[in-house]
Amino acid sequence: MKLFVKPKPLFQGLFLFLIVCLLVTMLPPMGTGSVQAAATSVAYSPRKLEHGVLNTALCDSKLFYSQFVKTASSFNIAPVFGIDYNTSYLRPSMNKTWYVGYDYDTGLETVPVLNDVRKSGGLYVNYRATLYNHLHSSFKHEGPAKKLGYQHTRLVQAYEELVGYNSWDQPVTGFYDYGDGMGSGDFSHAVSPAYDATYFKLGLFTSGCTICGDAATSHVSVALADKKGPKVLSVTVTAGTMNASGLPVDTGVADTTFKAGDLVYIHVNFNEYIRFADNRNTHADVRLKLKLSDLANNQEVEGLEGWADLVALKNKQLDFLLTVPAAFKTSGGSETKTTNHKITGISGIYTTLAGGTLTSILTGGSWPLRILGANGQELGESAFSLFTAEERQKLLTSKSLVTDLAGNSCDVAESAFPGIQNPAILDTTPPQVRDIQLQADGSVNGRVGPGSKLTFSAWFTEKLDLASLDGITATINIQDLSVPVTVQADSRLDEAYGVNGVAATRITFKPLLITESMRPLLYRDGQFLRVALESIQFANGAADLC
Repeated sequence: MKLFVKPKPLFQGLFLFLIVCLLVTMLPPMGTGSVQAAATSVAYSPRKLEHGVLNTALCDSKLFYSQFVKTASSFNIAPVFGIDYNTSYLRPSMNKTWYVGYDYDTGLETVPVLNDVRKSGGLYVNYRATLYNHLHSSFKHEGPAKKLGYQHTRLVQAYEELVGYNSWDQPVTGFYDYGDGMGSGDFSHAVSPAYDATYFKLGLFTSGCTICGDAATSHVSVALADKKGPKVLSVTVTAGTMNASGLPVDTGVADTTFKAGDLVYIHVNFNEYIRFADNRNTHADVRLKLKLSDLANNQEVEGLEGWADLVALKNKQLDFLLTVPAAFKTSGGSETKTTNHKITGISGIYTTLAGGTLTSILTGGSWPLRILGANGQELGESAFSLFTAEERQKLLTSKSLVTDLAGNSCDVAESAFPGIQNPAILDTTPPQVRDIQLQADGSVNGRVGPGSKLTFSAWFTEKLDLASLDGITATINIQDLSVPVTVQADSRLDEAYGVNGVAATRITFKPLLITESMRPLLYRDGQFLRVALESIQFANGAADLC
């Protein structure tokens, strides 16, 4: 008796059959709690400026300039030009004009940190000096010299750009009348970030009467200022490992796939060197809030407690460490979701204040600020005893915990954070079959019989790590003489963005030729069955690429 006879075919209604939760590898069961260990200390190694650099608030403080810049070598770099603050520089030999130039070629290798500030475009040079007439007659001249006599009180002129940068051709933009007494000039000039050098030029210029007096420059101070706060440039991910001492270390390898228990370093990179406002390493409570999307649908998941702990500040970056948990807790901790996510970005950097309030360390806070001079030397709080409480509040507080080396606040809105350059896949679940595709050659109106060929392909939820296809078989819900029919794997295809932007593998099995001895399984548990791939066997085991 033939098994395949018309008009009642046994195989009909072929279609794509989705098998969910088809495990293709057996992994040890994972717990649901995070194994993230809280950091006990923060590695703190900020760079140090070779010269003291003023921040924006300090530039506006006359009292600070008077007390710390005029004669203090930490902030007044005039001595490197060979200029003494208390020395008056007269116009020599009664020339019509008095002018002298001073060079300060720091060399890139001698001030690499200062040179980096210059490259960021925030470096300014501030010049202050006293310009005055010297030994001029103050009486009214008679005769031919009468006109000159009235001009004696207007003989001192000053260039606005007395400090140049690789250039002398700065314009004269003002005429300054200091009379027969004392006067002071205050000029600021942005240092061009375009030059590949750190080379300053200082020029002093005065002019005066050649008949009965002179003009002089004195009390010269040259200060550097950084008037731009740091900005977040990028967020990157690298893999961590345990060293011989059992401590986590950053490998520096830009990995993208991680399993439960793996170490993930997340680096928040700034456009210039940074430090903590208080210049202390006691900020182990700072944490990074992660943006997580579900690998199954590539949609961002709200309400997951994905956090990484601050472990280091160095150079231009903050380093955070995440030990991949088997599951993430939801907000409130009442539920957990198995970790099968991708880190796509960060939503904020926070610390917990007294009472449990989360506060951003980058915006809207109030943090103690230490003022640093040359080579990172701190100015003690006692140095500000002459300042009013209002002045101390302005100069010695920062609205962000992270500042540049000069102490300018970092003001970064959470919405402005860049995405992660190499999104990290956190995969703690075995790969599953996402889709089954069936091609039937020789079918008629969806019906097959002896001589027809069935070809099954299985799409997995991620990329599989397979040495070969040997031993990989699929079981079909068809029996041949009461023995379940199996087919061998024939080919594989890896797609870099196969499933929701996640690398995935497709395995295609060898065609199954239908014979007269084969019977389909029509019913199971009272349910009508259509032709389907029931299971996949990996004789040699398989693992995802994590």
